[in-house]
Amino acid sequence: MPADGNSETRHSNRRVPPEELARVGPAIYEKYQIPMLSTLDSTLEHLNAPEDAARGAGVSPECGAGGSEGASAGPGGGGRGGGSAGDSANGERAPYVWSRAALHRAMQDIGYSFSRGPDQYDVAREKPSVRKQWNKFIDTVRKYREADRTIYYTDETWLNKNMSTYRSWNDGRTDASRKVPSGKGARIIVAHVGSRKVGLVDGASWVFLVSEKSSDCHSEMMSTSWLQ
Repeated sequence: MPADGNSETRHSNRRVPPEELARVGPAIYEKYQIPMLSTLDSTLEHLNAPEDAARGAGVSPECGAGGSEGASAGPGGGGRGGGSAGDSANGERAPYVWSRAALHRAMQDIGYSFSRGPDQYDVAREKPSVRKQWNKFIDTVRKYREADRTIYYTDETWLNKNMSTYRSWNDGRTDASRKVPSGKGARIIVAHVGSRKVGLVDGASWVFLVSEKSSDCHSEMMSTSWLQ
């Protein structure tokens, strides 16, 4: 602690070469193309692979993979520490060897996070054909609103015979609950049409019973039944 008694905050000087940072993104996406789940350890293994180090520094694979004594770094630290690369014994630039901590910081710095990634629906929404349909829909809605036309929307939902709320006032005892039969029971699908101006349209409701084997309403709401 300094002589004045005030706490001092120090920040580490991360010396990851820019060309090494540029390799992180392609290494992550290359795993997804295999396909293989991209993790911190798999990305670290890919970046420190002997053939990659040999291509990047022009040295033997053995030197690139393990960070041998001849490839020790300068004052900034190197080898397995993940610091900036120094000069090798023969005067050539030593290959940068990533550490797990350095890679973790670098991935956060360039915008990556360990979180839920996009699923198949997110991917489908980004297809050019789907984006074109969305743009056409938005343009059409804007034109209708500018012309003060009534826009009708349609949607569907479902409910089960034994459906009930999950929360209630209780003291934690097992008898402080509704006696609901086990299983979901029969399923009912409800579809309707409405607008902001007139509300739900009279006579446009559609309610029907479906099989108990269906997981949700989407397995029953096919185009043939929806358009009939």
